[in-house]
Amino acid sequence: MHEAIEAASSSQGLPFPPQVSVVRIYPDSINLYLHDSFVGVILQDAGLARPEVQNIPASEAQQQFGNPIQVSISLKRLEQADGDVLFVWTGEDTSQASQAAQSPVATTQSDANAARLPRSRRLDWVGNNYRQSHP
Repeated sequence: MHEAIEAASSSQGLPFPPQVSVVRIYPDSINLYLHDSFVGVILQDAGLARPEVQNIPASEAQQQFGNPIQVSISLKRLEQADGDVLFVWTGEDTSQASQAAQSPVATTQSDANAARLPRSRRLDWVGNNYRQSHP
């Protein structure tokens, strides 16, 4: 699997391993998924790196943020979501999503945006258990 990720990273001009950021946009907040979230474990198992601010273990996240798997940030702090590849997940059409799409994090490196912001209709692997991730 690592060879495939390395080849894909190379073909997109990304470092290996690329830093992968997972962001959930709710109507009233923007959340970053952390190290021990379901998706964080999948990314670890795949050998992918995470931005430092998202690479926080559950025990530390619980102490700092009161949540072991995600942390809320404001639109003004969206740069914390930056990574070589961004997975942005929203189930609602929100003004937060529209504003985030116009932010420098989403619009920098315009030639590489296809690699940085892959489009997905569903992020089934963000669920917190097998049943949620396999509807």
